[in-house]
Amino acid sequence: MLKSMKVGLFAFYPDVFRAPLWRKLASHRQLDIYVYYFTTAISSKPPVATTDNNAETADPVVISGYESRFIRVTEPDPFSAKIPDPDTFFKRELFDVVIIDGCLSRCERQIRKYAKKYHYKIILRGEMGLAAQMISNMPEIMVKTLDRYPARIRRRIDAFCPTGRNAEQRLQEQGIAPEKIFPSPFSIDTEAVKTQKKLYCREIIQKELGLPDDTFVFLFAGDITPNEYPLTVVDAILKLQDYPKIAIVFLGEGELASKVETKLRPILSERLVMPGRCDFDSSGYYFAISDVLVMPSGHGAGGPTVALAMHWEMPAIISDRCGEGGELVINGFTGFSYPDQQVDSLVRYMRKFLVDKELAVKMGLAALHAAENYTIKEGVAGIISALKFILKP
Repeated sequence: MLKSMKVGLFAFYPDVFRAPLWRKLASHRQLDIYVYYFTTAISSKPPVATTDNNAETADPVVISGYESRFIRVTEPDPFSAKIPDPDTFFKRELFDVVIIDGCLSRCERQIRKYAKKYHYKIILRGEMGLAAQMISNMPEIMVKTLDRYPARIRRRIDAFCPTGRNAEQRLQEQGIAPEKIFPSPFSIDTEAVKTQKKLYCREIIQKELGLPDDTFVFLFAGDITPNEYPLTVVDAILKLQDYPKIAIVFLGEGELASKVETKLRPILSERLVMPGRCDFDSSGYYFAISDVLVMPSGHGAGGPTVALAMHWEMPAIISDRCGEGGELVINGFTGFSYPDQQVDSLVRYMRKFLVDKELAVKMGLAALHAAENYTIKEGVAGIISALKFILKP
């Protein structure tokens, strides 16, 4: 049993994957949860808000169902964001527990600094298992933060909630006691996915989009920006022009969207689908018609997107720098991993699915099974276990 407690949860920005997790936590009768966001975010549409909880542009659906508060910061780099006047802030809030979601750098240091003075415990949740080959793609300040982890986290972090197996392994390698580790996997709102599956019919959507029934559809889901390498997918599609029944959905927006359109529209016509950014509920319209997710991202993320696709019974083709997403993709079983930015390797795996369309069906079922533990229930369970551990008598 948990005693009643006040919990401050710090994250970068409102996120469609994490919001259901925070709602579920907030529904726990013993927990008084406050989620704090910074206005500087890794997003093409960062929320603009104030410390008075006046969310100006944040999606109201994403910040509903739990108490959200916004901290306006001036630092252009999200890893440099910090709490203005932290002494006054922590004295006023009087948390029992502070949860840090992700690597918040300067803010994280503030939280650790004031923990003893204001008598709160700290839980660190996130991806702490980033492979060495991904570090070259990170901001320098994050690399330094990761390098400092072994020395500092033993001293001032009371419990850890790694979001994936790699993160858990990294903590163990750093000498963190197993009893302080409580896995809280990146989570998918599976009930929402089930609802969307009932709502969206592939055959109907294909007709609405002008796609023949036998079209094979690849899906790119993410920001259409240099860090996500959408042009790698474009180059691969250009090498697959001998398959006239191929289509691709670019679900997202960004500075490279016009270049994608210019290169592929003359070749694919209506078989290039670019709806822009969608909210979580609307995204099911496009996941429902897609056969395989393609994620060439090179910045060590992607776990939630890959897990979502797998809950839609889709295998994935990912870059070997895809970080969290790589934990779910078992080569030849739930998808394929190819060397980063190697277009010919990506083409080879895409062609496998085009030659044998039953392969996507078989791998999709395996993917669904592999992702079954990446749910809101599992994510919440890890955090609750960590809370019980740090607050036990």
